[in-house]
Amino acid sequence: MMLKLIRFILKTRFSKPLLLFLIVVLIYSILIGLLTRKENEILSSFFTTYIIGVLTLLMIFMIFMGGVTIMKPDLDFLFTLPLKKTEMAVALYLAQFLATGISFIFSIGYILPYEGKNAVNEELIVSGVILLSILVTSISSISHRFRTNQKAGLSAALGAWALLPFVGVNYSFTSLFTGNPLFAVIALLVLDVPLSIVSFRELENAEIGLMKSNTGGSAIFRKTEHFYGCSPVKAIYRKNLNELSLTGRVGLGGSLRVRVSRVSITYPVIVVFFISILYAYLAIREHHFNFVIFFGTLYAGIFSSILLSQEFLSHERAWLGFSSMRADMYWRHICNAKILQSMLILSPLAAADLALSLMRIPYAPGAFIFTLITVPLFTPVSIYINASFNAYQIVDTDMMAGQQNLRQVISLLPVLFVSIMSIISVLSIIFAAITVFVMLAIYYSLTHSEGLAEHLLSRLVEKGYI
Repeated sequence: MMLKLIRFILKTRFSKPLLLFLIVVLIYSILIGLLTRKENEILSSFFTTYIIGVLTLLMIFMIFMGGVTIMKPDLDFLFTLPLKKTEMAVALYLAQFLATGISFIFSIGYILPYEGKNAVNEELIVSGVILLSILVTSISSISHRFRTNQKAGLSAALGAWALLPFVGVNYSFTSLFTGNPLFAVIALLVLDVPLSIVSFRELENAEIGLMKSNTGGSAIFRKTEHFYGCSPVKAIYRKNLNELSLTGRVGLGGSLRVRVSRVSITYPVIVVFFISILYAYLAIREHHFNFVIFFGTLYAGIFSSILLSQEFLSHERAWLGFSSMRADMYWRHICNAKILQSMLILSPLAAADLALSLMRIPYAPGAFIFTLITVPLFTPVSIYINASFNAYQIVDTDMMAGQQNLRQVISLLPVLFVSIMSIISVLSIIFAAITVFVMLAIYYSLTHSEGLAEHLLSRLVEKGYI
């Protein structure tokens, strides 16, 4: 029965092509990590910094967007069967792992080639990565119970702990990649045991938890949003320049919970301000190839463009604008508003780059241009790609609502584009300027086509947005 249950869980949550893709990538990553060796100190530092940054940001993302992998068919079929709670928890945990934790195991192929031929360190790193994937899987299974401020506190604590090796304190779970893997393995093991127990208890009672979430998950805001006296166009700009909204009916792994978060734009600006102070401090301390500017710019481009584009797509009320103006007009104004919103949020980081440029820190001028202009201009491009090819939100009546499939990999396209642009912008201020002109041309073509706006509207209607 256990094998049948696992098969059912995996089949309803992941398409066969996606499962095959995950298996192939996993095998490739492990083999590359175990069989290849590269003696290069600069590249070793490069990939270490890259892996720590990516895994830390992924962990924070999982905390905020985590949710038990429950789908509509479970309510109608799975939860009506006389199944053992333990078997149910194991099957759901495996699905949760494939939706979250497996991403961390992929890092093996990037870090092991630069760790030398020390068998003990290899075993510790592989064990630590597995324990890290278990930690993230467990946290994502229970984080949907936390309030937004609790998620923010947990994310801040884990993020600060993860970055300790960069300030000379090599006692963190990321010490796995910075020469102290034994401490990292012990720390992860101490965290994994209680969190896994709590996670399994949560999954054993997944049906009850889902019912509570669906019946008691309505949003309550301290400040009422209103647009009295505003024209439709003014309301678009006022909303986006005063607040950041995160909404959606479907979470990671097909959860049915409705998530609504609406915060004043002041809060993300303050967060970016403090990040910018740390960023500038570390960039000044870097004496060789400036990895801080390189990766700080890369991360800013990836996560801000993705976050802001998905915020727009998941916010259903915004699409009511189509009832008050033509689709092409609404599309143009919302893109302009998102660009201004991006500039406002990233302004502290751009100011830090400008200050570093005046101090003649290498790569800072290109980073300044990229952060302040290119990233905001890229936001409409990311919106267009996701809306056209992979709109996450789905029609509630779908039999396999929320199933993850290989088509969703297309969401990596914006990540690839913005990554390439960040690299060339940081390395050359001339390329940074060229990138700006290219993005301006793309932006103009996207926002001045009535047919394109109608196409996007049709796609989103098909996916259940309106």
